[in-house]
Order: sequence, then structure tokens, then C-alpha cells
Amino acid sequence: MQNIQKQQVFSLTFSGHETFPLRQTWLKKVVDIASDEGVIEKKFFSDTQSLAELGVGKNMLSAMRYWALACGIITDYTPSQFRLTDLAKAIFCDNGFDPYSENPATVWLLHWLFAGKGQKSTTAYVLFNKLNTNKFTKQDLENCLKDLIELKEKKVANKTLENDIDTIIRNYSVNTGKIIDNYEDFTDPIFKELNLIQTIDDKEFIFNRGSKESLSDSLFIYTLLDFWQSCTSQSNSLSLDRIIYEEGSPGRVYKLDENSVVNKLHYIDQFTDNKIVWSDIAGIKQIFKKDANLDPIMDQLLEKTYE
Repeated sequence: MQNIQKQQVFSLTFSGHETFPLRQTWLKKVVDIASDEGVIEKKFFSDTQSLAELGVGKNMLSAMRYWALACGIITDYTPSQFRLTDLAKAIFCDNGFDPYSENPATVWLLHWLFAGKGQKSTTAYVLFNKLNTNKFTKQDLENCLKDLIELKEKKVANKTLENDIDTIIRNYSVNTGKIIDNYEDFTDPIFKELNLIQTIDDKEFIFNRGSKESLSDSLFIYTLLDFWQSCTSQSNSLSLDRIIYEEGSPGRVYKLDENSVVNKLHYIDQFTDNKIVWSDIAGIKQIFKKDANLDPIMDQLLEKTYE
């Protein structure tokens, strides 16, 4: 199976979700509308018949398309078509590993694809990979984003940026006590269950850094290998510091501390049939790979995750 797509050149995207957080059933619904060949006509997401078929509004249907793209479930195929990714088929088809996102592993994996890659959400990528503070405000995040926008010489409306920040943080943090108007607002975004961000008040938040009991060793190693493949320098070794602190690394994206990462790396040889090993010699902590092709190992790890 073709695994997660390698990280692309970082681009700026601040819209598409229509301010809707990701809901548990949405990705399955998108997968279900694909043809037997895994193809979805792009016009489906703007067709009035589709609105009636799925029982959602126009903006919500657009949001479903956004989240499917942002989480690596569909990808552009032709100018008029999307195609399901291999990962989407493996997980969300009726006979897949976890069609209805009931396994915590699926939510962790979606978080990795969404915030770790950042191909459709600059704000999520910056929040988890560039914001160098454990406690933060929305203004801190906005300032960081504006610095990046200025560096890229782009123009983004303040309202667009504010809406995006609100939506992304709402995906991960607890409800701040605002009035709930409808069922969709009442339903928790699935990323909330990861407990990555705790709300101090309406303006201040804190990352929940440390061990993550629901993040399995096999999935951690799976995403670690995906990160390794995306690195510009394809070295046979990867240092502990890079695994914990580098942008796009599992340590940054999952908000893990050093002890948590080391505990998982101690068993990496067992999960990879000794093709990757942990080394701690003379205080130099790193992993080594004995096989340049990581794809078969990743396939085995994904299956192991859902056993």
C-alpha cells in the first residue's frame, strides 16, 4: 500500500473549512460517495442534489470536502475529479481498519496528517510546529502567522485569519462556555479527544505536553518513519533531538516529552523486525535503519496498530 504522502513545499492556506470543525462521521461519508474505482466528481460538493442526499447545508458540504483534503483522505486526480488515497481505502472503506473513526489511533493519525503536514492548514501547522511556547493566546498565534505571511509576501484579510484561528483552536480545545445553537455545535470535534490543548480561559490556552496513553507505540513509529522519509537529508540515522524538536516531527506534533519518546524508541527494533534500532552510546541518542525502503515496514506497523 502506498503510505502517507511525503510533505510538500509549505504553502499558506487559511480557509476552506467554513468555520466547521471536523466531525466523526464526515470522512466516512466522503469515502462512501466514491465510485468503485475510488473516484469522486468534484461537482458533487457543489451539487444541490448532494445536499439532499447527505442532509447537510452548502457550507457544511464544502467543509467536508476541505477536511477530506486536509486529512489526506482524497487528493486531486483530474481537473474534475478527486481520488481516494490508499490510506483512506485502508481505514474508511466498509471493510477497512476503522470506518467510523472509533479507534483513537485513527484520530491520532488524522491529527498527524492535518497538523503535521499542514498542506491545507497553515494555522494548524504553525500552532503545533512553530509556536515556541507551552502557554499561548490567540494573539500569540496570530502574531506568529502574520510574521510568516509577511515573510511569504502574501496578503490575508484579518477576518479570514481570525476565523481560521478560532476554528483550529476549537478543533482541539474544550468548549469555552459559549451558547450552543444546534446539534452540530454540540457535537465535539474529534480532535478534542486527544486532549492536546487545554483551555485556561477564553483567551489563554496551554499544550498538554507529556505521555499520551492512547497513542500506541506502533502508530508512533509509523508516523516517525513517515517523518523520516520526508526529511531532506536521507541519512541512515536520526537523532533523538530531531525526533522531539524538529518541525513536523512526532515530538512536536504529538506534544511528547523526551521520556515519552525514549520509552517508545526502546522497542523500535521489536516493531520493525530489527530493521531499525535504538542506540544510546556515549550519550548520543539516535535510531539507525538497516533498510532504505521503509514502506513495507510502515505497512506492517499500520496493520499492527489496528490488530
